[in-house]
Amino acid sequence: MSQHEEHEHGIILLDENGEEQAFELVVTLDVGEKTYAILAQEGSDDAFAVRIEGDINDEEAELVPVVDDEEFALVAAAYEELDFEEEEA
Repeated sequence: MSQHEEHEHGIILLDENGEEQAFELVVTLDVGEKTYAILAQEGSDDAFAVRIEGDINDEEAELVPVVDDEEFALVAAAYEELDFEEEEA
């Protein structure tokens, strides 16, 4: 079973050229013993998964891209099971 927490926070990451890129932290979720985050680049519908190494509340936590197909499938399945409630206006 996975747990998740929805977020509305921005995060700045450095790309391969050392330039800052803005991302939205869509959700964090626990899959087994590991914590993952789904990030979306601001202004884009594309998202990707990262594994959070270390304490999520610590500035020293490391975000590791999920590149293993099996690990990605587990995270994707957990994400698809989430029940996002639409905000009522």
